[in-house]
Amino acid sequence: MKKFPRFLKTLPQIYGLSFYEIAGLVIALYVAMIFKFPPLMTLFLSVGVILLLKVLKKNFDFIGVLLPKTKKVDLSTFKGGGK
Repeated sequence: MKKFPRFLKTLPQIYGLSFYEIAGLVIALYVAMIFKFPPLMTLFLSVGVILLLKVLKKNFDFIGVLLPKTKKVDLSTFKGGGK
């Protein structure tokens, strides 16, 4: 298997936050704004969402969960399969 440089494997980051964490931060701020949370609770909610996303991204394999466990390949569709 070909090894790619590290910069091709990592997602871009802004101030140490990836795209998913920034999106989580924006969603947390919108939820706090909709429910009119006090500023301190908004701060805790934002930090909690960012930490939760970091833990989930580090410890869980979402691609493995989303992909099927077994792949079914129909060999008759390949060239020479009808012989």
